[in-house]
Amino acid sequence: HLDLTVLNDYLNDWINLLEEEQAAIFGAGSPDAEDLMQMLPIAKQIVAALGELKGITTHTRNEGGVLRTSVHVRTGN
Repeated sequence: HLDLTVLNDYLNDWINLLEEEQAAIFGAGSPDAEDLMQMLPIAKQIVAALGELKGITTHTRNEGGVLRTSVHVRTGN
């Protein structure tokens, strides 16, 4: 089982850290910080979209000599 809510929380924490501490991370007036801040709205949209995915579970089994795998994706708010 892969819990994607943990990944989403982690990504949101990084985004918040970058927003709040960009000068400390990149240096005041850094062009890299400016570039990142321009891309941050897109990153937020991607993370929000990924936030709809809550988890992925896979199950592999042997049925009559045939290996079968099922994948379940959990979504929602």
